[in-house]
Amino acid sequence: MTAALDTRVTELEDAIGTKLLNRMAFDMTAAEANLANLAPIKTLLVNGVAWPYDAADTTSTHNGTTVIVSADGRRYKPVDLSVDTIPELQAIAGQDTTDIVYLTLSGSAGWFRWSTADESISVARDELNAGQGDGGVYVAPNSNLTGGAGAWVRDFKGPIEIEWYRGSGLQQAVDTGNALDVPVNIPPGVTYSLSSSVDCANKTVIIGGGTLSFSGSGSAFSLSETIALFDVSGIKYTSTLPLIDITYDIDAFYVNSCEIENCNKIVETTTTNTELKDVRIQDNNCHDCGSGFVMTSNRIGNAVATGNTFKDFSRSGTIFCLIFGDNNTSDQDNRGDYIVSNNVFENIISTSLTAETHAIICFGLRASIVGNIVCTLNNAGITGAEAIYTKCRFSTIAANVVENGGYSLNGAISIKGQDRDGSGAPFGYGCSVTGNVIRATGTDNSVGIFLQNESIICSGNYLEGNTNYDIVVATTNGSAVNVSNNVISKSQSRWAINCELDCHDLVISDNTVSEMIGKPSLSCYAIYIGTATTGIKRASITGNVMSVDVSSSSTSLDAIQINTENDGSLFENILISNNNADMSAAGNGRGIRILGQEPIENLSIIGNIITADGIRDFDISNTVTVSGVANIRDNKFVGVTTRTSSANLDWEHVNQPVIYTGTGAANMTLPEATVGANFKLVNGNTAGSAVGFARSGTDAFRGSNTQATISDEGMICVECFVAGTWDVTHSTSAVTLA
Repeated sequence: MTAALDTRVTELEDAIGTKLLNRMAFDMTAAEANLANLAPIKTLLVNGVAWPYDAADTTSTHNGTTVIVSADGRRYKPVDLSVDTIPELQAIAGQDTTDIVYLTLSGSAGWFRWSTADESISVARDELNAGQGDGGVYVAPNSNLTGGAGAWVRDFKGPIEIEWYRGSGLQQAVDTGNALDVPVNIPPGVTYSLSSSVDCANKTVIIGGGTLSFSGSGSAFSLSETIALFDVSGIKYTSTLPLIDITYDIDAFYVNSCEIENCNKIVETTTTNTELKDVRIQDNNCHDCGSGFVMTSNRIGNAVATGNTFKDFSRSGTIFCLIFGDNNTSDQDNRGDYIVSNNVFENIISTSLTAETHAIICFGLRASIVGNIVCTLNNAGITGAEAIYTKCRFSTIAANVVENGGYSLNGAISIKGQDRDGSGAPFGYGCSVTGNVIRATGTDNSVGIFLQNESIICSGNYLEGNTNYDIVVATTNGSAVNVSNNVISKSQSRWAINCELDCHDLVISDNTVSEMIGKPSLSCYAIYIGTATTGIKRASITGNVMSVDVSSSSTSLDAIQINTENDGSLFENILISNNNADMSAAGNGRGIRILGQEPIENLSIIGNIITADGIRDFDISNTVTVSGVANIRDNKFVGVTTRTSSANLDWEHVNQPVIYTGTGAANMTLPEATVGANFKLVNGNTAGSAVGFARSGTDAFRGSNTQATISDEGMICVECFVAGTWDVTHSTSAVTLA
């Protein structure tokens, strides 16, 4: 030994003495506080060798081999207390609690202190081989292998090291860690191979930077009863089998900062009525798996999944990267409170035609799904692939980015749950879908946002390139749906915004549908309103801006279409106002069209600016009956509007110049219908065979070359059924409709 050791011994004595003084809760005299008066260190422990203090020796010279002399003259002499193997340790039976032994075995090295207590329970829990007393923390002597008469107990602070169990014993380590309330550590550079499932203790905590591999059956960890804590952090888990199968309640479930690979499913929940009170899944790197954290408990709450990466998931069946809650109707109110944020999902692909494929699913109530990125998620078919799917009322889905993640008849973001009075719980009402970015790059049948619930706002989202729908409202007999301030660019869909299942109290406002392309050779729609059975009640379509891309090859592309269909429905209180649509760029655009065979009660079309292409700026089918108030005014229809019959529309409410023609007339301008003016409708080409119709106020004229005096202040409306050149004269002026 060198003089440095002398110095270190003195430093330790002084440091220990100082700490003792500082922590004493009573006053000491100056003599008592003098460090020189403190008792010396009894024994130095150096590399398995004990150096007890020899108070009787005051003369020996320091040599570092047989004696250590401290700077203040204290002599320490060596006693070898080390053993090399567990059997050697078991060959020794201690006498009292001052007996210590150092085990030098590689990976298991450390000090053991004799316990005189009955340690039989601890020994049985810790031993690797039943009845042999050969554990990693508790080692019984050969004289009594049960530990009933005492045992050697490892002297340590911190976690239990898995290496103490000599290549096996994770079950024993977990059980002992639970008893001592310490974690089990698999350190960096260590790979622990597990061949049979570990039955979780009440507190099962695994930490470290090493690798856990599992090659048994079932799952690496299993449950035989309710436990308080399952906590795995920092390790790498590699297996085709799940990390855990949740079959009993868990108070707190944590998986954090792990790398997980090759799992067919990371977490299984085969018993869905289990309760999970607190869940944390954070900062994990999951890759090359088949499915993720499938936590389909119907009593899950306070669940957080943040900062995780899910990459390169693929298999022939269903893929769920992350599920909280269960899609069942019996437990509607005892699950929820989820935060799913800042996760990345990339290249999630099922090779099955019909397998559901999802990044995020939440069932229940109160979820915040914010700031996630999903890139390339699909299956081999055309349905069932949705990046974000919820039936979770009172939730927000915001600021997520999805690219090619809605390969489905539903959507990249699907918010479901039907109406609040239905039976298909869990319900999904009271949600906000805001500020998301959804992009598709030519994937066939891609859908942006699918809303199948009520009491929802869909606002401020950006959508581009979808090929089936961009935004769908598919609520049956629901109410309170607001679709506003969304930007839809370069849509290749048939429907940019579609609502067709009897939604009431509907607002579609201030959306921008820019340079819509549509689908080739099909009729397409920027905004489409339809019905299922009863018709839509109270709908406001206002302030939207729409345009067509010059490359569109759709058969037709309507700015706004309302289809009352033929199902016994009644549309009520419909307002279409202040929309601005230029649909003329590709030669296939049409403006506002109202079709079907069912009635509309109270219709207002006010202040719209419509530029269509060809003959249809504004079109109401002859089979649609308008009753109540029909208020059509202050619109700018730059093209010509069609109507195939004079029946059903009360023209006295049409307070603007409009020409209705079924024959392709192109000119729009009409003279003012002032009181006392003469009005004349003439078909210049077909002479006496004309069947034209003109009406202003209560004055109606049919046939060729008919005239009357305008009796009501208002505008002239003309409807022509026969091709030709029509002349409309007013006093001494005339307008030719060519």
